[in-house]
This record gives sequence, structure tokens and C-alpha cells, in this order.
Amino acid sequence: MMRRIKNGEPVFHTHKCSESRKGMVMTTEELHEFAVQCLMEEYGETNVEVVRCDKTHASQPDFYFVNNGKRPNFATNGEKTVNVLVVYKDDIDGDISDIDTSWLVEDYRRNGIIPRITFASAFCIANESENGKPAVCGGEFCFKYYSVSVLPDEANQELEEELSPIELASKYAEAWKQFDASIVEPYLDKDFHYASDWVFDEMPCRAEYIEYFKNKLDTLSRSNNQPKISIGRNHQTEQVCLLIKQGDLTALVLETEGGRITSARMQEYNRKFKPFNPDDELYMNHAEHLDSIMPAHLLMQKYLGDIIETSDVWRKAHTQVTTEDMYEEDTDVFSLAFGEGDMKMLTTIAYNRKEDTNMFISIPSAKVYLLK
Repeated sequence: MMRRIKNGEPVFHTHKCSESRKGMVMTTEELHEFAVQCLMEEYGETNVEVVRCDKTHASQPDFYFVNNGKRPNFATNGEKTVNVLVVYKDDIDGDISDIDTSWLVEDYRRNGIIPRITFASAFCIANESENGKPAVCGGEFCFKYYSVSVLPDEANQELEEELSPIELASKYAEAWKQFDASIVEPYLDKDFHYASDWVFDEMPCRAEYIEYFKNKLDTLSRSNNQPKISIGRNHQTEQVCLLIKQGDLTALVLETEGGRITSARMQEYNRKFKPFNPDDELYMNHAEHLDSIMPAHLLMQKYLGDIIETSDVWRKAHTQVTTEDMYEEDTDVFSLAFGEGDMKMLTTIAYNRKEDTNMFISIPSAKVYLLK
């Protein structure tokens, strides 16, 4: 989502109209024209060449801008021309199914001009219309925008495995450290969005971002100011980020879904994101699904002892554990792997310093049992 911020405050635009229209509900055409005008102004104020198009077809772009390697977008070399078709909606949903994009796509195939649909929505502080909708002529408007790429032939390939958000962050971090964008590329959604709090624009697809990212990594690999990369996590929201130390500490906050990274936003470091090493942590899902194999009490009585005796230690860590009575401590944890071949059962054991005994963290409903 794009929104122009200046001196920490959102930028407002005053709608200019005749005295007879002032205070009247804006028509669809007026809203569209004003949204286009404001978006062009906001691009223009970031020192980018912006040109209004003389439209002869409804699906033609409203304007285009030339990316000269400066703002608003992120290219590090060469010039790119971007066609922008603006659609005004009260609530941005990103749905382009009812928009004819064929002209934009044909122009891309002919001339290489990148096609985008940019949704616009606004809040009007002088609004007195019903339901608070931003539709008053002469009011002051704060716009937000969301771009959707219509580059043809983009698709998500089937993943070999579905990685967790932390595993995806690790892939991203490895790409930075190895200066190799191909490490993370398969795990970026085709509609991956990249944005920065310091730049007014966003990259609305994987194809645009990967070209930028490759150039950036190539530049970094030849520089003497290579950033330090680590992984951070907000323990309240479980959101993950990359912590990037290159001068000031910044956070690249990730959104993930279905084993893919759907967006990344560069922003100031927030102390809620704590750095951590994924290799020092163990994870266990809820275990009540074992009830579908046999009752929990039967497993405990007849099989659990033999399982533990014949299991192998899989991983070890020193980490934080919360027991069933909400007692929390830093302690030693290890996981056991039982079975042969590719299919194995994993369980987690933690040492409870308070009770001076090991805890079996599993079965059923992730309850804690003590091992004598």
C-alpha cells in the first residue's frame, strides 16, 4: 500500500472546483480525475518524469512515468517506462477481473512498457456525506494507492515443500548473504509486493522485484559496505523480518501465505522485533491428531517407554519453555526421532528446573507429562 508521508504526517490534497460544485457529492468521473491528478503530483514530487496520456480507449493508461534509476521505484541502472491505469474504489480489494487490460498487455509486448493497475482510495476531512464516504467537492483528501501488475505469462510454480515463515525468512537472508537472488526467487509469490517507508512507490510483482534485487546484490558484492543480515521476530504477532545493518538498523518485514512470501516492506527498526537464530529453536505442532491412531492413554501405557528408549536425539537447543501451569523458564530442550526411513515421529523433551525432572511435551492437546 502506498501513501505519501511528509515530516511524519500524511500528505493532503485540496480538490479545486467551482463555487457551485463546492460541497457537492463528487461524481465518479471527478473522483477518478482527482485521484489521477494527485497520484501524478506525488510521483512528480519525487523527481520522476510523469506524462498524462491522451486516452482513446477505456483500458489505456491514464499516465506513464519513466523510472530513471531514482525515485519513485527502485531500479539501479537503466530506464524503465511504466504505464499506469488508475481505478478509484472506496475499499481497495485488488480485484481486476472486471477490467480490460488487453491494451496494456499488447503495449507491453510491443514496446516493453510495464503495465500496472493502481487502485486509489481516499479519506476526506471536509466530508459531510452519508457513511463518511470521501466524495465532497472542494474537500481535502488523503489518498492511498495499491498497484497490481498485469505483466503477462507470470505464474507460481509448484513448490517442492511448503516452508514456514521462519524458513522463508532464512531463505531470504541467505540470498542477501550469498548475493544470489535465485535462492529466494522460487519462494516469492508472482504478485509479491515490495515497498519502503522511504520511497513513494511499490513493486507489485516478483518479476520487477527480482530484476531490482539482482542489481542491488551485484552492487553490494562489489562494495566495501556489505550489510549484516539477521532474522527478527515479533513474539506478540509471530511476524518475522530481516534485520539489515548497514549504517542504521532497518527491518524488512515479511508477509507470507501458503509457503510463499507475499510482500516485504523496508521500515525503521521496531524493538518488538527481537533477533534470533532459527537453528537454536525447536518446533512442535499440536499432537492431539495422534488420537486418530490410538487413544492417548493406550499409547502412554503400552508403547511410550519403548518409543523413548529406541529413539534418537534429533536436535538440541537452549530456549524458552512455558509449561501447562504457565511457569516459564529458559532451559535445555531436545527432540527425539522415532522410526525408520523417511517417515518418523518427532517429540520434544524439556528439562523442568522447578520440578527437577524432564517434561514430555506431547499427546494429547500439547499437554505436558513428567517422565520419572
